[in-house]
Amino acid sequence: MDDDPVFGKVIGSALGEAGFAVITASDMQTAQAAMERLDVENLVCVLVDYGLPGRNGIELAEWLNQQYPALATVMISSSPEHWLLERSLRARVCAFLGKPLVPSDFRRAIAAAASITAQRRAGAEMREQVATAASYQKMALARMLRSGDVSLEYRFHPRHYTSGDFLAYYCLPGGSDVFLMSDAAGHDLRASVHSSYFQGMLNGLLTSGRPIGQALREYNAFLVDQPAGAQSSLSVTAVEVQRTSGCVKAWNYGGPPPVFIDSSGWVRTIGGQSSSPLGWFEDSRPTVDQVGIPCGPIWMWTDGLDDLSERLDASPLSMACALLSVSSDQAPPFLAQAEDDVLVARIWAGIPAGSILPDYEQPLISDQYGPDQAASIDRLQARWIHSLQLALPGLSPSVRYDLILSAREAVLNALKHGCGPYGKAQFQVTRAQCGALRVRVSDPGSGYRFDVAQHQAEDAQNPVERHRGLMLMHAHAARISRSREGAEVLMEFPLESPVPDATAR
Repeated sequence: MDDDPVFGKVIGSALGEAGFAVITASDMQTAQAAMERLDVENLVCVLVDYGLPGRNGIELAEWLNQQYPALATVMISSSPEHWLLERSLRARVCAFLGKPLVPSDFRRAIAAAASITAQRRAGAEMREQVATAASYQKMALARMLRSGDVSLEYRFHPRHYTSGDFLAYYCLPGGSDVFLMSDAAGHDLRASVHSSYFQGMLNGLLTSGRPIGQALREYNAFLVDQPAGAQSSLSVTAVEVQRTSGCVKAWNYGGPPPVFIDSSGWVRTIGGQSSSPLGWFEDSRPTVDQVGIPCGPIWMWTDGLDDLSERLDASPLSMACALLSVSSDQAPPFLAQAEDDVLVARIWAGIPAGSILPDYEQPLISDQYGPDQAASIDRLQARWIHSLQLALPGLSPSVRYDLILSAREAVLNALKHGCGPYGKAQFQVTRAQCGALRVRVSDPGSGYRFDVAQHQAEDAQNPVERHRGLMLMHAHAARISRSREGAEVLMEFPLESPVPDATAR
């Protein structure tokens, strides 16, 4: 777009010789009207002269970026100033040309702009395909769920144009429910096709009566038999809910193990993550585990959540809580730092769809520590804080202070006095439906008898340093109970501060 007719003819001639058809406009209003009449998909770039009459060229560039973001813009200016360069960058102007134009530079700039337009359109198309694929996965899972009678929630946040992450549900002929989470290696079209092929093949194997373990072994054999260079791998975690026997069985080929809370209130995994993905080895064997159907839900996720938790130094459980606490079309801010697709699900084993769900505890943190980590307590504490901030952004600072201080003392006590040289202390934080945060710490030691009332009375008469950590725990927790002579401690903290946060320590 240029207001100089002679200059416009020179440009048109030069571009015509390079194989381009040219449409000209002398001012912004004419240009906007022309753009609205044209089939923009046939345009490869827009050449804008800054010195347009009335409104300047940068305003047109900004309008183009808003209305047609895929269309690359080249700006012509005799002497671009600093402010113009800044605004042009924000408007995604891809090149600057000075006057008088040098034909070779001019042709190169237009060719580069046309290439950028093609790349932007391809990217937009891929993003649209990702959104379509995500909607297909949602529809496919909804159709699967209609074939049974189960309660399930999930959130899927693809990071790449194509994704190999997939969640599936199968109702087996014998009445068992199978929930399967898979993650194909790579983030390209091949990974997406591989994931879809796996789901189709597995569906055929299961509906033909194959047990889930045998079906996974057969798919592994299919993968390792591929020609050299064509092999691919797939991390798979499968959970079978056997309602008749009251058991949950899990097979894990390289994915994060499912998580649940047992009848004693401890966060547990069903199996481990020590096995390799499908397609690595001919004799690949999963970790297999079986537990009774838990009273609460089972959590599953792909390794994109584990990768992000390492990046942010926070618990993947806290991130799963944050993701499942918002609607499926929302993305918590921390997801912007993800480098992989994130898929997480909460499954209510054995509970029919539409049922009133029972109260349950939401796991936020679950770790094991050895005595050598006592010196790293500050780093562990920072991880706890990050986890709570992600899962419970509205948590009162004073409650968080009380919880972190008490947890620190409990963990230090377990590591220094209860673990011995090789023992491990278990640490977890959960959120109960009753409106409390629960901290549990357990060590393998023999415990230590501690009379709180007696020690408080003695301390009031003559303050001493001994057992100061135990006294802090009792002073800051709303409720505290001990078992195994104090080798296991449970502390509760209210979700809401009993005092205004203005008085927080």
